[in-house]
Amino acid sequence: MQARKPRQNNWSRLLGIASVISAIAVAAFPTFLVAVCGLAPVIAAYLADDQRIPYRLRTIAAANFAAVIPYLTLLWQRGHDVNQATRLLSDPYTWAAMYLGAVSGLALLWLGPVFAAGVFNGMAAQRRRSLENYRRRLIEEWGDDILSEKTNISANSTQNNA
Repeated sequence: MQARKPRQNNWSRLLGIASVISAIAVAAFPTFLVAVCGLAPVIAAYLADDQRIPYRLRTIAAANFAAVIPYLTLLWQRGHDVNQATRLLSDPYTWAAMYLGAVSGLALLWLGPVFAAGVFNGMAAQRRRSLENYRRRLIEEWGDDILSEKTNISANSTQNNA
C-alpha cells in the first residue's frame, strides 16, 4: 500500500478563483455583497474542514447556494444597486432563509445515512421474510427430507425466536 502524497497547493487554481471573485466584486458589487454574506456558512465550512472530504463541502454549498439564489434574483429584478443589496441584507428573514439553506445541507449530511440505513434494514428484513416464505413452501412441497440435520436445527431456532 502506497502512502498518500501530501496535498500541494494548486496556485494556478487559487489564482483563477481569486481573479474570478475579484472580477465579480468589481463588475457586480451588489451581487458580490449578497453572495459573500449569504455564502458565509460555505466559507466557514471550507475553513473548518480539516479532513477535506469533498462531499461535505459540496452538500453544504449546494444547499446554501440554492437558498441564496432567490435573493440574488430579487436583487437583479429590483435594480442591481448597493442600496437594494443593503435593503435585502437588512432583513433578518433574508439571513434566516439563506443560512437555513446551509443548515439543510448539514441535515442532509447527518440524517441521510440514518435514513439510508433504515431503508436498507427494511429491504433486508423484507428479503429475509421472502426467503423464509420460499423455504417454507419448499419444505411443504418436498418434505423435511430436503433439510440436513444442521439446517433443521437452525430453522427451528429461528422459528422459536420469531
